[in-house]
Amino acid sequence: QRRVAGVFSGYREAPLAFDPTFKYDTWSDTYDTSAKQRIPSWTDRVLYRTPPGQYESITPTAYTATMEIRASDHKPVAGCFDVHVNVADQARGVARGGE
Repeated sequence: QRRVAGVFSGYREAPLAFDPTFKYDTWSDTYDTSAKQRIPSWTDRVLYRTPPGQYESITPTAYTATMEIRASDHKPVAGCFDVHVNVADQARGVARGGE
């Protein structure tokens, strides 16, 4: 959807390295067994965006789903990031790199 319609233009996502996280039977690890037989999908995502020209300012370090939680037809998704920020030195009126 993002590629076709420009939805969330400029946002990025770490590579998916986990099974689809949506359409499980509640309280189970089984994909939809209802009459609808919905196709499993990755509906729960973690997207991020960097300032223009600063593509290395945010680096994903982990992107995963918690398959052990079964209380919903969705599995929770989590992402961890290293974020490089500039810290303003108000006394001198300059910005310096920091982490």
